[in-house]
Amino acid sequence: MALLTSVLIAGVARVYTDHRADTEKAENLNRERLKITTEFDYRLAQAEYFARQLTSPNVSAEERQAFGIYLWRIVVGDQAFQPSLPEFKNVPWVGVVSRMRTLGADPSSSQAAFAAVLKLETTPNPQMIETSLRTLQQYREAFSKTNK
Repeated sequence: MALLTSVLIAGVARVYTDHRADTEKAENLNRERLKITTEFDYRLAQAEYFARQLTSPNVSAEERQAFGIYLWRIVVGDQAFQPSLPEFKNVPWVGVVSRMRTLGADPSSSQAAFAAVLKLETTPNPQMIETSLRTLQQYREAFSKTNK
């Protein structure tokens, strides 16, 4: 009887330990998803704001240049850009997309997001900026749907 009790207690303890480990792993994953989506959303909101300023008719050429530089800083993770969390300091937006992919984002939509970020970095015309930001919005929406 004592042997059976010992085996039963060991089995229950193992199940409990495994359950706690799985719960902790899920909590850590959710915490990482929250951090990465917060950073992505922050960059997207900032980029959308500066993109609107770039096309505003009431903006001088000097202001337009400054807005373009700040947009570039968001994309490349320049040290002058202040991210939502210190761990994203000096991390390019492509790096944020890459981390989203490791957290469950669809690989094909991740490729589209990579391309959109690279276009923002290299081809700063207003129509391309709008198209790239739309692609990034769709990527974020898709990530939310797959990671509920």
